[in-house]
Amino acid sequence: MAPDHRINSRGFLLLLSFTGSLLVFSDEIDHALNKRYFHVDPQGQRQSLNALYAAGTKALPGNPYLTFQRMPQAADEALVMRAEYSAENKVYVYVNPYTAEVLHTRGNKDYFTGFLLYLHFTLMSGRNGSIIILFMAAVMLIAIATGLYVYRKHLLKVLTFRDKIEWKLRRRRWRNLHRIVGVWSLVFNLLIVITGILIQWKVVGARVGKKAPSVAIEQSIDYDALAVKAKAEIPGYTIMAIRPPRVAGGPSCFSGTRANR
Repeated sequence: MAPDHRINSRGFLLLLSFTGSLLVFSDEIDHALNKRYFHVDPQGQRQSLNALYAAGTKALPGNPYLTFQRMPQAADEALVMRAEYSAENKVYVYVNPYTAEVLHTRGNKDYFTGFLLYLHFTLMSGRNGSIIILFMAAVMLIAIATGLYVYRKHLLKVLTFRDKIEWKLRRRRWRNLHRIVGVWSLVFNLLIVITGILIQWKVVGARVGKKAPSVAIEQSIDYDALAVKAKAEIPGYTIMAIRPPRVAGGPSCFSGTRANR
């Protein structure tokens, strides 16, 4: 008996939908499952950014590209750093910001939500899996396009709430409800697929072709001085993450939020 390709495709979509739904809350799930990695006892003044960066570097073999993934936003939060050896191999380092002690290190596939992320984008198959997902996303885009064509005469009416459900007419109520739900589902899925393709394109690009190992540049950077300058430029600025330069002479990127005035 020939395999039912509809069941296979639905199973694939169910897998992506399930893992994607969980990943929306990846940070919350990870914090709940691994509280001991994210919390520290406040012990006076925090170490300098330069000292914390040095601690992360010493804890890792080689010379990987190392970022401040998440800066502590509360007195009892640990610093999270990420070392990028390659697209497939990343290591997270958890550091006590008061003592510069390395609390824990783990790979990008060694914990639950990390496993889910790798499964969602690569099917646990690296480059080949990421290409398969990109191809399936393109197929989904075609399927959505055909659905939009089928409903083309009703799109504007449904989206402007002019297409009503005729509850009193038994023959029409379910047909109208099906059409309205179908149009809104198509629009929602179109948004999900297009953004997913844009993200997946970067995932595939990081894995296709020969990629040089991701290493830290040989350049002395004073992160503390840069942080002071960034805060002076943007009043009320809270630094959330720091990315060092990728190439010699390149800029350091500070990400964060600004307090509402």
